[in-house]
Amino acid sequence: MLKQKEKLLSGSLLIGLAYMIFTQSFWPHILIALGVYFCLQNIFNSYYLRAATVFVIYSSIYLYLAHPFLITFETLLAVILCVWGLEKILKAFFQAKQSAD
Repeated sequence: MLKQKEKLLSGSLLIGLAYMIFTQSFWPHILIALGVYFCLQNIFNSYYLRAATVFVIYSSIYLYLAHPFLITFETLLAVILCVWGLEKILKAFFQAKQSAD
């Protein structure tokens, strides 16, 4: 099963790199390929909360770099810090709940 997950992850990264070659735009589209790779890696390892966090952070950075008029740097930083903090709070809550059971 582990080899199958590794093949899926490497395949998703290769498809992302192929997309960038076809469109001839590496930056910031490399963030999409890396974000999908890290999200899938976390999902396959059953870290769903971390996968959602990675998705929001990479999406925010991509939006800031690809379309700077849509989102300001301050908004980007606030979103990243809020999502990161929310992940820490939820992780602590669920770990405390699991240890109580």
